[in-house]
Amino acid sequence: MAETSTTTYMSLTLPTPGERLGPTWASDINTALTSIDSHDHSSNKGAQIGIAGITIDGAFDFEKSTTSYAATNMKFLNLKKENSPSTAFPPASTAYWTSLIAGGTGGDLYWNNANNQQVQITSGGVVNVTGVSINTIALQAGAISTSTYTIVEGNNKSIYACNLAGTIAITLPTIGSSPTTSSDGRMFVIKDLSGAAGTHNITIHRASTNTIDGATTNVISSNYGSVTLVADETSATWLII
Repeated sequence: MAETSTTTYMSLTLPTPGERLGPTWASDINTALTSIDSHDHSSNKGAQIGIAGITIDGAFDFEKSTTSYAATNMKFLNLKKENSPSTAFPPASTAYWTSLIAGGTGGDLYWNNANNQQVQITSGGVVNVTGVSINTIALQAGAISTSTYTIVEGNNKSIYACNLAGTIAITLPTIGSSPTTSSDGRMFVIKDLSGAAGTHNITIHRASTNTIDGATTNVISSNYGSVTLVADETSATWLII
């Protein structure tokens, strides 16, 4: 019988009981145990663990020390679909905020930020622009034909035409950072469609304590005239351009 045998996965040299003599036998065991102690499942230190042998039953923390680690060289990331993403978050722990979610019946992409605000990124196979004010350049359906009108950010329109043979007062939304207010860079165009603004002025009013180029109002007083306003969050003012 051979004095030693070689193991299948770690190629350990093990002495055969009754064949290998004392000091050499002990040396073989010592060498084998040293190899086992350094075992890390790399290709030259044992069999690599297949996917079937990995079960993750908790949050996988990539920052267990002062060093942060990234998931690199990923060709794609697959997310499990949550039919109701709004109920899936916030979870019990804020550790899961700042997370991506595949939600709804179509598996659209959502981002849950550090303030627990859920932002929908895609909608039906295209980028979702609802609430992305700078991308919302659209004409309000139907010209303004009433003496007073308040622009609502949720309308997601940017161009408002006025068609009334009489004075019109238009109030702008408040400048702010929430989905219901006009964020930095939001643009509105207000246009006299009636050709009567020279006689029947269109007066644009600020909301809250915002200003319009430092004033509280701006007036369109020329026939077929228009004004373009852009929100500046820093100074809480509408810039006329």
